[in-house]
Amino acid sequence: MTGRVGCGVGGNRGIMASRSRDGRTLERVSVMHVTDSLNAGGLERVAVNLANAMPERYRTHFCKTRAEGVLAGDLGTGVGRLSLNRTSRFSPGAVLRFRRYLKDHGVRIVHAHGTAAFFAASARWWDRRTVVLWHVHAGWLALETAPLAYRLMGMRLDGAGAVNQALKAWVGAEVLRKGRKAWYVPNFVVEPDTAADAPLLRLPGEPGRRIVCVGNLRPEKNHPALLEAMRVVVREIPNAHLLLVGAGRSDGYEDRIVAGCRQTELANNVTWLGARADVPLLLRHCQVGVLSSLVEGLPVALIEYGMAGLGAVATRVGECPEVLGGGTCGIVVQPNEPAEMAAAILRLLKNPGERAEFGEKLKARVRARYSKQSAVEVLEVVYSELLAGAV
Repeated sequence: MTGRVGCGVGGNRGIMASRSRDGRTLERVSVMHVTDSLNAGGLERVAVNLANAMPERYRTHFCKTRAEGVLAGDLGTGVGRLSLNRTSRFSPGAVLRFRRYLKDHGVRIVHAHGTAAFFAASARWWDRRTVVLWHVHAGWLALETAPLAYRLMGMRLDGAGAVNQALKAWVGAEVLRKGRKAWYVPNFVVEPDTAADAPLLRLPGEPGRRIVCVGNLRPEKNHPALLEAMRVVVREIPNAHLLLVGAGRSDGYEDRIVAGCRQTELANNVTWLGARADVPLLLRHCQVGVLSSLVEGLPVALIEYGMAGLGAVATRVGECPEVLGGGTCGIVVQPNEPAEMAAAILRLLKNPGERAEFGEKLKARVRARYSKQSAVEVLEVVYSELLAGAV
């Protein structure tokens, strides 16, 4: 990512004049999405998709405050970019560059995802016409009282979007000032190209026996419970193979997971593929998609499973039961119950007809409820209300 790109902006009010295809003058609102990184996580994927998806009347920008990542190349060519490469929590130079970019490009809405909101909320320090929206993704937040740092940040927020109803209620009650509003903003993924000539991937495991779990290797994803379930699965289906897709952690958590596989009877039945930029293509080579999470918001991976038409198994956390239609479009199991997870995986592997039926139902549900159009329509309402209430 480069530090700054040229974007024609008429003044600093964040409303830019442009022409539509039929020659009409359009007023374009300038919006900046902010994330800490562009690693291959659900939060980052949603932020990139939203930046690319907004209609012509918005001029979108993207700020990455810290690390680069595999999703950098997915940003559209029309999206303005700012890379701050911040290495510490307090970075005056990064704040000044952020401020200068917002001013130069007339950004009216700062749309901050996850913990990037702590940095992005500084926009309210110098221009009260700039509104700050916090997009809350982490499902675990709704399980506890907001720490003081979040309440202090909330004093500088103009509103919040949340990926499930529990988070919406939490942020409204625990973080936002009185009179500020929270909205439910559904996640979505871009439907992949399903061209018949798409390249074939060479993956471990045999066709018809591949299980996939897309999720960065973090404790809340509860990979140990999934591996315990796999021990049961391979006793009945010895050639079943689990693919773990997602980035590891710097603290070596993934080393313990991978080492645990290699030192047990799962050595030939589990492969960690790491972070991948080709998840939609990879899913086409799998049959069952699983999530063994202890907590979730609205997992992008589950929506991706639906787009790929996989038979899906997910724990009863966050928005997972809603995505799976309460069990009509996939199998919902209790969290941290490996035996129940194993039974669900075996059921789908042994019954390809039922698996295909679940996959078709989930694909239809995802297209209807978690489409780009539905998310954009919600955000347009959110942005309009934020601007209407701006000082």
